[in-house]
Amino acid sequence: MPTLILLTKDPPILVESKITDMTPDELNQILLSPLARKKLLRIEKHKLREIINSISLRESLLNYVRQQNDPQEANEIIGFIIQIIEKSGLMWGGGKIPSDIYEEALSRNKEWFLKDFAQKYNPKLSSISTWFNKYLKWKILDVVREITKQQEREDNDDAQIDNIPSPDQFSFNETIEEWRELVKDSPNLCNCRMQNYHHVDCKLLLIDILDILHDNNHYADQRNPYLWEILAKKYKVPSLSLKRFCKSRCFRGFKGLLD
Repeated sequence: MPTLILLTKDPPILVESKITDMTPDELNQILLSPLARKKLLRIEKHKLREIINSISLRESLLNYVRQQNDPQEANEIIGFIIQIIEKSGLMWGGGKIPSDIYEEALSRNKEWFLKDFAQKYNPKLSSISTWFNKYLKWKILDVVREITKQQEREDNDDAQIDNIPSPDQFSFNETIEEWRELVKDSPNLCNCRMQNYHHVDCKLLLIDILDILHDNNHYADQRNPYLWEILAKKYKVPSLSLKRFCKSRCFRGFKGLLD
């Protein structure tokens, strides 16, 4: 039977191709060495899966973590267990869940796993990957609920803030120019910046919107999606995010100038 040699500070550990032949003591020796742990992650996926699915080996992983007096060392081993789940291909990939939702939920789940693995995992009830994936799906539901609530709050803000007031059609351009000067002279609007896109601030955005309204009367309804597509393309940001930012932050500041 072919073997895999994992080098540690101690004599080399021989890991047979059939990983379930590995004893808990041999696994503990691997856990002692960062180099050996790194080498273990390079073996075939099906062998890593056998570690995850072996009751005796996952009990050994749990016991090793619980025996650590140094919390940092315990977290390193738990992080290593997460890597085993990832490298084995047993971590659920999210299916058709949008990538931003999945990545946020995955990040939260890893934090939860680091905190709760030693106290709450029972190796006799489920494999480590099954336990991890179950909570990952719950975290996804949490993220979706939060996004839904946030959207509802923003929709309420939209209803309250609505759009830039429509100027009197008989003095449309003059009113737009007056508003543009108000925005240009405001010292505060440039400090209100879009999260993750700090090159976008309310002063720039409002001036652009007013310029578009001045030059293109058919864009006077700011609910027109083409307005946001034009601005999103200019600033290289998602149009929906830009619209939310403008309605929740910039229009509020603009109306404050008019009051």
